Amino acid sequence: SSHMRNPSESQRLLEKALDLDGSNLSASLKLCEVYKREGLNAERDRLLDVMAARFSKDKKVLVLVAQACIDRKAPKKALDYLYQALEVDRLDPEIPDLLVKTWLFRAREQFQKGKPDLARRSLDETARFELPTPGNLHRSRWCLKIQRGLMESTWGDQPTGRAVLDEARRESPSVAAFLYYAGFAGLHMGPKQKSEYFKEFARLLKREANAADAVLLTRIWSHEELLIPEERSSETDRLMVDYLRAAAKRPFAREDACRLVEFGLAEEGLEEAATFFVGARLREDARDPAFRLYELQLEEWSLEWCTEEDRDELEEILAEAILRKDDQSIRQARQKLDSIKLSPSPPPPSSDPGMRSVFEDDDDFEEDPSDFGGDPIIKRLVAGLTPGQQEIMLGLLHSIVNASDSELQEFKRTRPPELSGADFDMLANLLRRKDPLGTPNFGPSRPPLPKLLPKQAPPPKPSPRPRLLDPNQPELFSP
Repeated sequence: SSHMRNPSESQRLLEKALDLDGSNLSASLKLCEVYKREGLNAERDRLLDVMAARFSKDKKVLVLVAQACIDRKAPKKALDYLYQALEVDRLDPEIPDLLVKTWLFRAREQFQKGKPDLARRSLDETARFELPTPGNLHRSRWCLKIQRGLMESTWGDQPTGRAVLDEARRESPSVAAFLYYAGFAGLHMGPKQKSEYFKEFARLLKREANAADAVLLTRIWSHEELLIPEERSSETDRLMVDYLRAAAKRPFAREDACRLVEFGLAEEGLEEAATFFVGARLREDARDPAFRLYELQLEEWSLEWCTEEDRDELEEILAEAILRKDDQSIRQARQKLDSIKLSPSPPPPSSDPGMRSVFEDDDDFEEDPSDFGGDPIIKRLVAGLTPGQQEIMLGLLHSIVNASDSELQEFKRTRPPELSGADFDMLANLLRRKDPLGTPNFGPSRPPLPKLLPKQAPPPKPSPRPRLLDPNQPELFSP
């Protein structure tokens, strides 16, 4: 978007728009984003004050202003705005989540200032938003009791705090969840609390680690209210990896394993944890298409250096996914295969890494890769996409152009979720329509859709794929 390319110009235009019409809510919200991204905190705060007065009944504005007050460590003002937002919409779960977050912040502040009675009253205010179910890490009863117990133990009455923590332990979905949540929440209280719970967690995981509990632990690990960036040490990451390694040695549900692999792939530094479940699942079912695709992802499968063996493997994975009716794996395998069909053989690397590819000066390279017969709809489809995204889109176009009617129906059934059925039909009709002479616009009788050539010389070919780590072989892991 334009504001990402030139934030200064975007800021100028938005400010001018608000000078002309101060009631423009959309421009106000976008300008807030620009100020935040550019670190213009004073300007953002002034704009938020104006917005709070001008749009006093707009829930989105009230929540935005409240969050800014929390960031400025002004919990009393934040609470005022949040209760106004609650009056506007009592069904939005984000508002009570933020109210609880703010009351906890205020209670910690009051305990630290030596005002324990005020702090306890602040904690009592969270009770009206408390939930008996265990899944909400903001407001579930066991989570709130951990927060209260830790504050009392650290700054208030220690026996009372210990009793509340004992209740929380009994009400938690698992002992592991209690210890891990308490360890993270203890980061707000000081290193002593953190050490106590994490040490017990490390002993527990050797005996009782399991995949079902691990799914909740990954949510705790990612929970925004428990993260203090300067306190996020290698210890917490190591505990998570150790727990997942131990859990992979015990029986687990495939669905839980999928969630844990996705977690490991998404979090930088935790890719190792994903290998435990991929390896364990493939030893149990060597043909599982989803886990074979995970294996390729973990091994840094590269389109640019795809071999015939890789192509055959993807064909096998696709066939197995179709047999098992695994729609997600069908889509992923088909996208990779279609990308391979469009991928040219990589050119030899330049001797100078800083030099452009030899294809840079080729006249054919300058041709717009999205100019498919000049059709404006097709051109819009790929406009602004990265080369990698273009490859995927071109793969889909090729598949539709050359598909039989039965294959087209299968493509439609397994289409990406973001592509509606109506949009798919429109795209298929466009690609398969004929001109007045009966010649297809695209397909074998027309020049093929253009291939994408890399702008840069490719990197040196990677070293051979690493083998997946086996959690049952501890010598494979660094201490």
